[in-house]
Amino acid sequence: MINEPVLAIENLKSEASKLKIELTDEQAQQLSVYAQLIIDYNQHTNLVGNASPDCLLRDHILDSLALLPFIERLSPKKKTDSLRLIDLGSGAGFPGLVLAIAKTSLKITTVDATKKKVVFMERVIKALNLDKQTTIINGRAEELAHHKHFRASFDYATCRALGALPVVCELALPFLKPGGYVLAQRGNKQIELEKISAASLASKFNASLVDTVLLDSSVLNKEHYVLLLKQNKPVSSRYPRSWKEIIG
Repeated sequence: MINEPVLAIENLKSEASKLKIELTDEQAQQLSVYAQLIIDYNQHTNLVGNASPDCLLRDHILDSLALLPFIERLSPKKKTDSLRLIDLGSGAGFPGLVLAIAKTSLKITTVDATKKKVVFMERVIKALNLDKQTTIINGRAEELAHHKHFRASFDYATCRALGALPVVCELALPFLKPGGYVLAQRGNKQIELEKISAASLASKFNASLVDTVLLDSSVLNKEHYVLLLKQNKPVSSRYPRSWKEIIG
């Protein structure tokens, strides 16, 4: 039984509109129920450090929705097949499940190595009827990227929790088709250094840094960026390496 949602529909719609995102009542209701599911589950299984309604709204839901305008901007004008997005290290489903709710034409694959988080995401997609649009995988990105079903198969990759930029590039870029994009959300502490290093890092994997965009801190209550990395041609089959090699 799902408790009464803690995030008001009108508030969700109003806050999203500040990011130039127009949610329907149904989408806002789904996001509200999603937030309640996290709060309930977090009482016995740690999904997020802070499950307060305001933290879920700004740090997770709105932060995930902030990627939607980039997807809209980068999507081909004429596209017959559904666009595919892979979300690596999804955790409780951010940003993958939020994007699935907000962009129903997008086919989402979420990946996490932690079984308890995968179990939770499976519960969410069942409760919100997202199972036809969303695939949940319990696995490791560095292994999945060598599988023919996943390699060079996606239009977009997201990766909020993968850590350092070299790790993001090596794990995410092999999943992309030529012409696909990694939407890498980054903090502001080392952004100038990351902008300098991103170009050389991307070229190692046959990609390029095409833009660095500051997100609206007045809505998200923090200053951070999105780095847009475009995959130009397939990544060498030697990447990604094993996790030990990547972090070593």
